[in-house]
This record gives sequence, structure tokens and C-alpha cells, in this order.
Amino acid sequence: MDPAPSGTTPGPSRIRRDPLRPPDMVRMGTDGTRGSLLSLLRAAGRNALANYLHFAVTTVVTLVASPLLVQYLGPVAFGLWRALQRIMDFGTVADGRATQALKWLVARGVEAGDDHAQRQAVGSALIVWALFLPLSLLVCGGLVWALPHLIAGVPPELAAPLRWAAVLLALNLLLIPLLGAPDAVLVGTNQGHVSVLLRAGLFAASNAVMLVAAWRGHGLPVLAAIVLASSLLFALLIWRQARRRVPWFGVARPTRPQVRGFFGFSGGVVLWSVVVKLLLASDLLLIGFRLGAGAVTDYVFTAYAAQVAISLAFMTGSASMPGVGRLVGGGDAARIAAAAAGVRDLTLFLAVLLCAGALLFNRPFVALWVGGEHHLGGLFEFLIVLEALQLILIRSEAQLQDLGLRIGRRVGIGVVATVLALLLGDLAWRLVGEVWAIPAGVIAGRLLMSLRFPRLAAAVVGPALRGQWLRTLAGVALVGACGLAAEWLYAGAAPLRPATLLALPVFAGVVAVAWFGLLGAASRRRLLGLLPWRRRPTENGHA
Repeated sequence: MDPAPSGTTPGPSRIRRDPLRPPDMVRMGTDGTRGSLLSLLRAAGRNALANYLHFAVTTVVTLVASPLLVQYLGPVAFGLWRALQRIMDFGTVADGRATQALKWLVARGVEAGDDHAQRQAVGSALIVWALFLPLSLLVCGGLVWALPHLIAGVPPELAAPLRWAAVLLALNLLLIPLLGAPDAVLVGTNQGHVSVLLRAGLFAASNAVMLVAAWRGHGLPVLAAIVLASSLLFALLIWRQARRRVPWFGVARPTRPQVRGFFGFSGGVVLWSVVVKLLLASDLLLIGFRLGAGAVTDYVFTAYAAQVAISLAFMTGSASMPGVGRLVGGGDAARIAAAAAGVRDLTLFLAVLLCAGALLFNRPFVALWVGGEHHLGGLFEFLIVLEALQLILIRSEAQLQDLGLRIGRRVGIGVVATVLALLLGDLAWRLVGEVWAIPAGVIAGRLLMSLRFPRLAAAVVGPALRGQWLRTLAGVALVGACGLAAEWLYAGAAPLRPATLLALPVFAGVVAVAWFGLLGAASRRRLLGLLPWRRRPTENGHA
């Protein structure tokens, strides 16, 4: 972050010259006026609570809806639906990411109080969306055309419904940037909890409608139409909320420098968004391409716990970054390095616990959830979890490097490593012929990011200490030990036998080892200081 010098207030002219500069997180209020730090923290708390609530709702809904959709649609159609959603999601990479730029610019404009400039920012986002629309049409059309070549073994009777569903999802993706402008305005004015709660409610409602539709015998096109209808309803509701909560909300003709600023921001973000999507979907894409929709269904259930671990770690890591960003803006190298070390410690500790829990409890969970026949085996599960651990650590280093607001080199390395991961994953499957070879190849291809991203982050927050590298290797070894323990616990027996209970003391041992072995003394003190009964007043009476 690069906050304004103390005692100064950036004026409108400065904002126009640097429209994408992050907001001063100390002075910005939540209602379009200057606010105190306390009001900012309260708004941040509401946003964080809304995010966790959204995660809880989506998790519960997915747990309930997925096995029912498998039952109503059939394993093949369900696998096609999940693969289709992941594939079509790549259509968003060509929309210019104008709403991302809009969030930054609106947040910065709150300090200046220039309502006309804020409406111009909305106009810039809409112009950039319109300019990128032909490219989005081309990409989405290409994905629809290439579907039969991207998913193996599509039954002839499902080929036409699959294409119609893809067309509807493509239309949804084309409209998202246009419909998302009010959402970006709410987020930029620090009221993102409103849109998050709306999304959570509509996600639950739309999935309920999907279940009814599938139960009545409707297929993939109807499910896609429900997704589109949900997006349109969200757009209507969020537009009304923006009009009610943001007095200046509207559109004005922007200046050419503003539009150029959006374009300058969009290039790197678009490429990095491609990398992130491939990071999250590499295995599913390769499995769908080589093994077909039925294997995708089994992958979705086997990898669900690992995906939850990734989501929780990402959410927690993101919450730690604003504080480090303020230190980066202040330029105190020692405090920046100490804060970055704490973030790395916390990320590794949380990632190891989540991945260990996934290995120790996922097999009985899958058996209870949808049936053990949908589990792809212990070796595949271990590699998927190890891949999740690698991805969490890569993303943490990328977020630390984000604080320097320079992502060009990272994008280049990410593109190379992602392509390499896909190639090695496919090559490994062709050489071995087993499904576990795919994540093994993907992990090998991503090693380039694992090695290079900490060096890029070091330019912003300082290098990782030797002890932190050793703790990272120890964390990988601890997750590997949990994989062996899971094989021993569940080998040759039903997953729901009493051996599942033995996983509880094993996990407790992992927590103890991770607490004393992976966290530095300073990180342990900070975490203990968060406990209410551990807080002590300072000399001025504040905790």
C-alpha cells in the first residue's frame, strides 16, 4: 500500500492522475464521508462476518444439493454440469476486469467527495466492458464450440443439452461485468457485506430451485437458465441497494485518461485471473478431458475437503494483508519483515491443520455423504491434498507481492508454470495410466511458482528466513505423515468403522506438533494474545 503522507489529503487532481491507487484505509469512511478508524473497523468486521456466513451457506448448500443432484441427474450428467461450469468460467478472463478497477477507484474517491468523478468511474467501467465485449463473445463462443473436445465421452443424447446449457452460461458471463457495477460501488464504499449476503441468499434459493427442476426431470439447460435468472435477480436487487445506500450512484461520461487507466490495470489482472482459474481447475480439466464426466463426479466428491481447505485458507490470508499493506506504505523494513513472517507462519500452520484434517477424515466423510464408491483412492486423495497445501502457500506469497502493486513478473512466471503443470499432468497420465498421476504432474509443474514467488515477495516484504523454509518442509512432512496414518487407519476396512475415532487423537497430535514446530515464538504469542482472557491493558488503558 502507498498511503498519503501524514497530514495531507489527496485532492481530485491527484486521484485522476493515479486512479487505481489503493485507498487510504485509515481515513476512509463507510458512507461516502470521512470516517473514523473505529467506523472502518466496524465495517470491515461486518464484511468479514458476511464473507464467513456466505462460505458457511455455500458449504451447507453444496453438501445437501450435490448428492441429490447426482441422484436426480445421474452421475454422468452431474459430472458434465460441474465440468461445464468450470470450463465456461474461463469466459470471464476476457471481460477486462473493469469492475475490479471500479472498486479501487470508488474507494479512493470516497476521500475526495467528488460525486461527479465517482459517476465517471462507473462510466469508465461500462466503456471498458463494451470494448472488451467482442473479445468476450469470441472466447465464450470458442468455449461452446470446443466443448465436445474438452470433455471425453459425452453421451450423444446429452450433446445438444450440454451446448444449450453452455450458451446460457455464456450469456450469463457476458452480462456479469455490466450487472456488477452496483456491486463494485457497494464494495468500494465499504458496504460489501450487503452484496455478499444477497449472494448467499440467492445461492441457496437458486440451488433449491435447481433441485426441484432436476427432480421433475429437467436437464442441464434448465439448470443453466436458473443460474442466469439468479444473476438477473441479483442485479436488480443490488441496483436498488446501491441507489438506496450510495447517494451519488449513477453514470457520467468519463475522461480519456480515466479510460486509459482502466485499460492499463486490466492487462495484468486479466492474465493473472487466467492463472488463478487454471490453478483451481487444472485437475478437473485434465480428468474431464482424459477420463470423462463420470470421473469428474468422483473427483468433485474426493477433492471436496481439499477445496474447502483452500477456501478457508484464502479467506484467512486475505484478512491479514491490509495490516501488512499499511506497514509497507510506512516503509519500516523491520516491522514489515516481522509482519510478513507472522503471515507466513499463520498461513503454514492453518494450511497444515486443514490439509491434515482433510486426509484423516475425508474418506469416512465421503462414504457418509455420497458413498465410498465415489472416492478415487488414498494415493489420489493424498496428492490432491498436497496440491492444496502447495496452492495455499503459493497464493500467500502472491498476496504479499501484491502489496507492491507490481504483478508483471509474477504473471509471466505464473503463465509458464501453469502451462507446464497442465502439460506434465497430461504427460504423467499418459505414461502411468492412473488417475493419481494427474495431480502428481500438476504439483511438479507448479514447483516453479513455489520456488520463485517467495523471491518476488521478498522484494516487497523482505526474504523468508531460513527457519521459515525449514518449517515449510516440516509442514509438508507432517501432511505426508497424516497421509500414511490415513492409509493405516482405513486400509482393508469400511471407512465408518471405529478406526475413524482413532483419527481424532492423531489429529490432536498434529495440532500439538504444528503449534510448537511450525509457529515461531512470536507468532504463538500473537495468537495467544487474541484470546479474551489473555489480553492485558497497557499503560494508557487500552488492550
